[in-house]
Amino acid sequence: MPARTVRRLAALGLTGLAAAGCGHSEKDVTAAQLALMPLTKAAYGPVADSLTIDSSSGVADNADAARADLDPTVTAATLKKLGRMTGYALDFSNIRAFTARHGLVDAASGVDLFEDADGAARYAAKQLAEPRQLERRAANGVSFRNVSSFRIPLESGSAEAVSGEIRLGGLSFSLIWFSVAVVPLFIIAASVGLIALYLIDREFSSDVFKTLWAINVFTYLFITLSSFSVDPQTSKRCWIEGLTFPGLISLAIIVYASYPPLLTGIGVDPASAELSIVILAIYAWLSLSMLAAYGVRCLARSGRFEVLVAPLLYIVGYGPLLTTMSAASWVKEARGAEMRWEKTEKTGKLGEVL
Repeated sequence: MPARTVRRLAALGLTGLAAAGCGHSEKDVTAAQLALMPLTKAAYGPVADSLTIDSSSGVADNADAARADLDPTVTAATLKKLGRMTGYALDFSNIRAFTARHGLVDAASGVDLFEDADGAARYAAKQLAEPRQLERRAANGVSFRNVSSFRIPLESGSAEAVSGEIRLGGLSFSLIWFSVAVVPLFIIAASVGLIALYLIDREFSSDVFKTLWAINVFTYLFITLSSFSVDPQTSKRCWIEGLTFPGLISLAIIVYASYPPLLTGIGVDPASAELSIVILAIYAWLSLSMLAAYGVRCLARSGRFEVLVAPLLYIVGYGPLLTTMSAASWVKEARGAEMRWEKTEKTGKLGEVL
């Protein structure tokens, strides 16, 4: 994406933010009126002809605005304290331009409704300052270069805006992204390695297995408990899904890894063929869980035995399902499948302004 395009978009977006404060009460401005305030597609000119409306467009409450903010420390509570009541975002995008590295990728504008002009002014000042802050450090994989300020003349006065080149990515972002993207390869490699090692040296494979799953136990507890503490309200509603995210089978393996004598303690002979089969099945489950998750997905899409889908998903786990999605994306990429965003068509006032 050309740098001048990025600069232009940054200026337009922040101009809208700087002019957002209106000081009216929520009763004076309706959602329909807010929908008419962001820039329409035509306002960007012919350069935006290839863009289509993005599914993220629509009413933006404080939670939505916090998620979209470049500053990761901004929360819905922060915006509420500033007096932000609601807002509206209108975003147009073209993923083909991103993959082709040519043309306009995204054009967005929005309006924010505040309780008073003071809160709107403080919010606008913060938004205008963020690009300069991200020039010194990256946040969520986004940083700015060559940031500068300028003013845009309006019918009554002028508005302050900033321009700059947006840089996506970075070392920390790459590490996070690739650690997620290549999880299917790591899982398959772990299963193959453990099974091969078992056939070569059973005792050593047991030590490697304990070490691997000890890391998994720590990671599971850390992520689960951290997620519960960060968002306790959501945790109260879906704590079962959180605890069973790895799947009941994987949780059983975690218990076994934490206390290996469990099987022998219930009368299973350590030298028996049955125990060997169980151990090999445990080693293979890392990879087999992806196939099981794919089977659950196929069952859900078939429309048959729908009552079994949810219980099977708890047994297999949401984690393996997400890993299967990553694996499927690799397969589709290798096949050269078309890349597209599934969009929600907007109707009503939003449709009328396009």
